[in-house]
This record gives sequence, C-alpha cells and structure tokens, in this order.
Amino acid sequence: MNINFFLFSGVVPIVIIFITLWFYRPFTLKQVAKAFAVSVIPLFGYLLLVVFLEDFESLNLGWSTYTLVFFLIPYVIIVLILNVVAWVTRKGSRDNLM
Repeated sequence: MNINFFLFSGVVPIVIIFITLWFYRPFTLKQVAKAFAVSVIPLFGYLLLVVFLEDFESLNLGWSTYTLVFFLIPYVIIVLILNVVAWVTRKGSRDNLM
C-alpha cells in the first residue's frame, strides 16, 4: 500500500481533531461536544481540498477521498449524538434544579 494513502486519509484527519481538542481543552461533556463539532468544519475543508487536488491531478491518492468521506459520515453522526446527549443532560440538570 502507498504511505500517502494512510497519511492523507488517516493521520491528517486525526491530527486535525487532536489540534482542535488541544485548543479547546474540554472538561465537560458540553465542551467536548462543542470541540468535536468545531472540528467538523476543518475536516470538511480538508476533504474539499483533497477532492480539489485530486480533480486537478495534483495528488494521486486512489481511494483516499472515499475513505475520508466514509470517515466523516460516522464522525458527524457521533458529533450529533454527543450534542444531543449534552443537550439532554443539560436540560435534565435544569429540571432537577426547579
């Protein structure tokens, strides 16, 4: 296998997520959900960059674009679930205070 495939489809997205988490340094579930949600934007930007570079044949990564798409779909679903759980726990904690 080509090392560029693993670099562009695995390492770079994970580094983007870790950099976002490092900048936000989340402590609560709400902060973690927000940090993961914020990292979706650079990940989609990176996906568009890879698609653009492959379209103009600057990069030849084979299945890397498809791997990024299939990586981002579950990631977005997990982010949505985290946001719903954070919202429900926040709403539940407000109900207990009243």
